[in-house]
Amino acid sequence: MILKMILWIVQHKIVWDKLCSERRYKTDGFFVDEYHIVPYNWMVLQMERRIGPKPPDVKFPVWGWYQWEDARRKMPDLRCSSHLPKGTEGVRLKINIDDCKVLLSDFETWHYVLNYWYLAQSEADFDRFEQELKKNNLEVGQKELFQITMFLPDLQKLKRMMSRVLIHS
Repeated sequence: MILKMILWIVQHKIVWDKLCSERRYKTDGFFVDEYHIVPYNWMVLQMERRIGPKPPDVKFPVWGWYQWEDARRKMPDLRCSSHLPKGTEGVRLKINIDDCKVLLSDFETWHYVLNYWYLAQSEADFDRFEQELKKNNLEVGQKELFQITMFLPDLQKLKRMMSRVLIHS
C-alpha cells in the first residue's frame, strides 16, 4: 500500500516559474556549489540504495521538509534567513508525494556530511578522533576535514561517519 506524505519545498522563484511553464522541475545541480558536490552525490547513492534509481534526467534530489521545527510547525517560515540568500526571491511549495519516493534524514546531522565534519558515535569516539588528529599534528576546520581524513590511517572513517547520518525510515 502506497502512503502519501506532505513535504514543504523552499526554492528560488525561477523554480516556480519553471514549474508553471513546464509542469515539472528536475534538479540539474545549478544551485549546488562545487564544495558540496561530494556530499550531494553521497546522498544520491543513499537514496538509490533505499528507494531505487533516480530518473535518468535528474542529477540531485529536491530537498524538502517533512517538519520544519517540530510536529506543530511543519511548514518552513520563509522569513528565516537560512532558506535562501538574502534578497533572493523564493517560494514555499506544498507537495503531496508517495512516501516510497522519499528518504527522510535528520537536518542537523546531514550538515556533518555536507560540511565534512566528523560525526562521533559517542564522546569516547570523538576523543579518539581528536587524539588521532593531535598524533598527526592536524587541526580541524570545517572545510579541511575531508582533506585531513586522507592522512589518517583508517580512510574508512569518513565512510562510516557518513553512513551514520541517515534516519532509516
